[in-house]
Amino acid sequence: MEQSIGTADRTDEDWLTDLAADGAQREGALSDLRAYLQRGLYASLRASRSDLASRDADDVRQITEDFTQESLLKILDKLSTYRGESRFTSWAMKVAVRTAISQLRKAAYRDLSLDDLEARGAPLRLPPQASVHSQQAPDPQREAERREVLAVLNDAIETELSDRQRTTLRATAFDGVPIEVMADLMGSNRNALYKMMHDARRRLRDRLITRGYTSEGVASLFGGD
Repeated sequence: MEQSIGTADRTDEDWLTDLAADGAQREGALSDLRAYLQRGLYASLRASRSDLASRDADDVRQITEDFTQESLLKILDKLSTYRGESRFTSWAMKVAVRTAISQLRKAAYRDLSLDDLEARGAPLRLPPQASVHSQQAPDPQREAERREVLAVLNDAIETELSDRQRTTLRATAFDGVPIEVMADLMGSNRNALYKMMHDARRRLRDRLITRGYTSEGVASLFGGD
């Protein structure tokens, strides 16, 4: 029976070879990688997430165990994408951290429903006109132009976009709902929603262009506040 050579002693090539092997060789590598990821995720989440830093250590360990298992599956699925640009363990930890963060973000929206999002219809509004520290009064002409742009965009959102585009745009761009959460709610995937949002933004941009606005002009109107 081949003995595990341990996390610290494995080269990148060793990891790839052992994880692609069969039997005890593969199980040893999986066990070592699981332990490595769990330690790293535990430390990372306790240090970076205030909502976890205050929780009981055993609770956080249980959470990281769940994240570790899901991360292992993703790492095995992505082995062919590893290019050796960093240590294998560093690459694997990045996959695990991204997986954990994604799952935590989803958990924050666990009670959100598509009906809730579709019921929201707040129009775009101007940001506060000036900082309390600013000594310069708002330019009336600039404020009028900004309101006109928002009116054009709000009308385009209502008339140019499909219901799915409108709901997804408002949720992701205005309410900060993660794209992966929207994908789950809509029974879709990230790539499909990215394409949907690309098409939606193109329609909004085209409407602005027909009204004589350019991307640079709009950016200048809303920049520098």
